[in-house]
Amino acid sequence: MRQGGTITIGATKVSLPPGRGRSRQGDFVAISISDEGPGISAEVQARMYEPFYTTKGAGAGAGLGLSISNMIAQQSGGWLICKSAVDAGTTFTLYLPLVDAPVSDLPNEQPALPLGRETVLVVEDDPMVGEFEALLLRNLGYTVMRAEDSVEAERTIATSGAIDLVLTDLRMPRMDGIDRADRGQSSGRESDPHLRKRAA
Repeated sequence: MRQGGTITIGATKVSLPPGRGRSRQGDFVAISISDEGPGISAEVQARMYEPFYTTKGAGAGAGLGLSISNMIAQQSGGWLICKSAVDAGTTFTLYLPLVDAPVSDLPNEQPALPLGRETVLVVEDDPMVGEFEALLLRNLGYTVMRAEDSVEAERTIATSGAIDLVLTDLRMPRMDGIDRADRGQSSGRESDPHLRKRAA
């Protein structure tokens, strides 16, 4: 809110009874955050949960925050909604299933994710997105190499004999990800541009 204003945070219990056509029922906790900012247009609201969609300029953000938040809410049995209009502020409300069990009875350890040992070449022309992908893969145990376009990827593949998988963006300057995948397959290496979906 560049001109200042108030941010309001609230939490309440919501009970949704069974009803005809109702896909959600039961008790939920609704956590809301409201601001008095410029609001969000209907056009942006229609796309704002898409991975990598952003209204920010290049290098100012990867457009993953809302997409990941929405995904986590859905995986937890909840959902995220937005109410906003231009010049009328914005309210995001996160609904999560209410759990009655005492905290001490809930599991406090999550099963460890399997770790990879392979070497992955990440081909992505947006540095912020590429480094984010590389960070996720390194945290899973993979050795990661980076290339910012397909031409640089060609040089990396030609000089390295230890690349097990090429993870490439679909749209890039000079050579798109599909051409990059075709060349990788013809050279006997695995390449799958569809491991990550990116909004067109």
